[in-house]
Amino acid sequence: MPSLSFILRYFRYLNKSVTAHSLHSPYMYQLMTEVIENRTRYKEVLLPERLKKKLLSSKEEILVTDLGGGSHHIQGEWRKVKHLAHYSGRRHRPGKLLYRLVKHFNPNVVLELGTSLGIGSLYLKAALPSARIVTIEGCPNIASLARRNISEIGASDVEVVEGDFASVLTLEFIKSLNPKMVVFDGNHRKGPTIDFFNRLVDLATSETVFIFDDIHWSKEMEEAWEDIKADKRVRVTIDLFIFGVVLFRKEMSRQHFVLRNWDSF
Repeated sequence: MPSLSFILRYFRYLNKSVTAHSLHSPYMYQLMTEVIENRTRYKEVLLPERLKKKLLSSKEEILVTDLGGGSHHIQGEWRKVKHLAHYSGRRHRPGKLLYRLVKHFNPNVVLELGTSLGIGSLYLKAALPSARIVTIEGCPNIASLARRNISEIGASDVEVVEGDFASVLTLEFIKSLNPKMVVFDGNHRKGPTIDFFNRLVDLATSETVFIFDDIHWSKEMEEAWEDIKADKRVRVTIDLFIFGVVLFRKEMSRQHFVLRNWDSF
């Protein structure tokens, strides 16, 4: 059950958000109608959905080292895998929206910060079968479980890197990977979110896309999102409530959009 403050943040978002008919930008109108509002069923997303269904019936428990912002729902070091799948695993409708966004932007290399059980990584792989997908997970036991899940589902070429983000995200690592899309989904605190953004933004090009997960998860994350919007290196931001999309295209005028999205839950 979402907290009252979260529900209030959602209604504030709805009050600010606009539909396709209010958009004057042809690019945003196309993104809204062909990607965000698209309800086409995709057989490619069956694998992550099948994995989540399997994990929801798991009786396994693992010792979790939490390096992020914690959980609103799960407490304690020992956690049941089915609870992780329910509360932390990528949900069905946001997963399909992420799939559509990634497929639309079509990057050749995707970096994901926060593997969790590997469900979100499989949505990325489903959207871009030929792309290089690299995902970082800070908890050793979750990283090991994610590797097993991803391999068993038939996507063993997804690269799971174990380690805390601050240690892994060196300049050398970022340069060697040269990601064209970064999905930020592993730390829901303002300070680390801004830190990781700053580490990656200097190497961003006009083709680079950043996707931030849960930008309205807490007041702290909303503050981080506002700081990112204010950064002079950013050209366009798109608030979809569950996701915040950042574009760096120099040919686009500096604008911030809040677009109506019903796939946040």
